Amino acid sequence: MPKIDYPHLAAFVVSCDSPSMAYAADKLGLLPSTLSTRLSTLEAQIGVTLFGRKDRSSYPLRSAAWLYNRSVRLLLAEEYLRLASQNNGSAPPKCIILHIDVDYIWTAISYAIIAAIRSFHSKPGRPYVDLIFTGARAFGAQKAPVPLLSDTSTVGKLEIHHSAGEPASASATIIVSDHWVRLIHAGGAFSRQDEMALEIAIPDLPGTLQSDTKFSASNRMATSRISATDRSLQDLAGLLDDLQKADLLLPRLIVPPRLSGQGTNMVPVAQGPACNVIADISGEHEFLANLLDEIRNRGDGALPFAGATDFRPEIGLKQIATVNRVMQTGSMASAARVTGRTAAIIPAQLEQIERVLGSKLIERRKSGSEPTDCARQLHPLFLGIERSFKDAFGERSHIAAVFEQSIRVALPVSWSADSLTSECMAAALSAFHAEYPNCRIEVVEGPRHVLHRGVQTGQFNIAIVGRIDPQVGSLPIGRSEDVVLIVNKKAHFRPKTDRVTADELRNVPLILAPTQLTMHQTLLTALAKSTVQLEPVMRLGSVPLIVSVLRRSPLGTILPASVMIKEIQAGIVEVFPLDHLVPPRRLWAIFSTSDTLNDTERALIGHIKEAFQRALGSIAFPRNFELQ
Repeated sequence: MPKIDYPHLAAFVVSCDSPSMAYAADKLGLLPSTLSTRLSTLEAQIGVTLFGRKDRSSYPLRSAAWLYNRSVRLLLAEEYLRLASQNNGSAPPKCIILHIDVDYIWTAISYAIIAAIRSFHSKPGRPYVDLIFTGARAFGAQKAPVPLLSDTSTVGKLEIHHSAGEPASASATIIVSDHWVRLIHAGGAFSRQDEMALEIAIPDLPGTLQSDTKFSASNRMATSRISATDRSLQDLAGLLDDLQKADLLLPRLIVPPRLSGQGTNMVPVAQGPACNVIADISGEHEFLANLLDEIRNRGDGALPFAGATDFRPEIGLKQIATVNRVMQTGSMASAARVTGRTAAIIPAQLEQIERVLGSKLIERRKSGSEPTDCARQLHPLFLGIERSFKDAFGERSHIAAVFEQSIRVALPVSWSADSLTSECMAAALSAFHAEYPNCRIEVVEGPRHVLHRGVQTGQFNIAIVGRIDPQVGSLPIGRSEDVVLIVNKKAHFRPKTDRVTADELRNVPLILAPTQLTMHQTLLTALAKSTVQLEPVMRLGSVPLIVSVLRRSPLGTILPASVMIKEIQAGIVEVFPLDHLVPPRRLWAIFSTSDTLNDTERALIGHIKEAFQRALGSIAFPRNFELQ
């Protein structure tokens, strides 16, 4: 997992919400250069570029929306953890689920909701409010996060959004008559007479706001050219570019403050369509009514709540994980072994979190470590925070690929020994780079279990393997080159037929690398089932070293023929097909099923598949050998 903690997330959130990096640094009590270094470290840790530059100003990219909403959720949970312990000594085992479209991020509505949740949490006995941003357009996720308190009873649910026209229920209205505004670039003059001539663009707005926008015939703006764009509200640089060409039309409360502060003016739209912010309510409870009142109190001001996301976390993610491991294993010593830490670290971490919470969590007994009542009450929240952190950062490779920033590919260790396979992959990566020139490519190697685990945890976008586990998604790539017996001519080996049998193979002095190469492991496993045991004369972990030794010595090995194509053509070694000892080598692209493959990932898999289809059979082998 990335080596980041709550302070990094809090600094990132403040940086997104501040009008400038200098303002954010001052708010955090840091030098601008220090904040810049911290944000660069954060980007490097998670492998996603979060900020861009335009006209000497830094601004959050669309990819930052992914981390922003997950960071706010974790920061709200940490703050609630402290408040619940200080107010009651325990957390109520109930929660409220609050859904809001991800396109509201960095808008006054989002700030009003976050500020309302924090105020709601500050009062004793209140359930936890789980703020879940939904929608796939802004950051590429295909489904909403799992509720943080998934095993806890839910008081009720709220879904907050805009509504065109009159709301169905006055009791569910949060903000009445949010006015439409026309966002105008300050560089251009605006007057009533040229209002008719200016073009107007409507960005991609949450819910049905864009499609439901209607203007009466009496409204002069109805005769203007109004066009819809694909630009999301998180694409701040793109919206600034659009403002050079057209005015933007959108509700006042969802104008991103960074956008309104970048040399723009807001002009109210006369006789604009009715537009209200409402809440769809599921469940009846006074807590839901209290939360709605909190949101109304902050939403009616119509201005962004500047301090909504000024979080000051005091608990670390490592401390939360330590509590979970102690409660899971039943002792501090066992928790230290599980986490790979020294025995002294565990009590030190516990002491720090207990000091912040003001409550004892773990009691030392002769029989082990006993959690207190407070720890048992808080445990669901501890577990939810740790799981949500892991889930969020398990998406980071997928998110980087969504925005064409980078893509991570994992290959078996044996591929470095397979010339044909390496050539195919090189051709695929070259074609992919030509299609996505700005996307960074990273290729790593590892054994089969590491590749499967990597795609399951989101460490790799895709991995290419010869065998697949059912827990991952997969797409067939096609056939790869089969392995063969390669023997130095000095060995004077001649099989009875064109194919080498298991008994004949046993008489060949072999060099193998069974612990490094999957193809050697597969061969030994197949022979063991036939009660044939192979004992190599050399075990070499380096395939180039195997090839070098084989050039000089009367020995043999099992590799794809293309690995030693030069030696074959020079007549130094001979190649013999194996008698069905190893099954055909079929390749699969595996990926995590937690997110649907995006266009970037599918494009790379397509290039790999095409490269293998073109390459097989294209290598010139000796006359007496045919690639099977």
